[in-house]
Amino acid sequence: MGRGLALSVLIGALAAASLPILFLVIATMGTGMTLSDLIFFGKILACILVVSFATVLLSALTLGLLSAFLLRRMGWESGAAYVGVGATGGFLIPLMVSGQLMGFSMLGLFGGGFTGWAWWKFWRRSVVEDE
Repeated sequence: MGRGLALSVLIGALAAASLPILFLVIATMGTGMTLSDLIFFGKILACILVVSFATVLLSALTLGLLSAFLLRRMGWESGAAYVGVGATGGFLIPLMVSGQLMGFSMLGLFGGGFTGWAWWKFWRRSVVEDE
């Protein structure tokens, strides 16, 4: 289970961070960057990845594992169920923190959906098929 959870969190965090990183790269393309600019760029990139990973990890440990338990208990486990729960949770968590974080909610939707997909693909599907 630990490997499946770690892989799910990693994939979800990278998915959620991919859009801000892409926008950052596009915004800096064509600009003459000095060494200090590259260092600053690297720090922003690191912040994006750390915040994304921490958010996805905490969400997976709280909402994700609880949802997995409930889906298993009710016999509703499927890839679509995990993607749906992950995307919904990823969308709602930033809104619960502050109702003004719609942009982060969209990133959460994306990251949560990928986290749910990875959890199903790399861990739960094999367990359910073996039962």
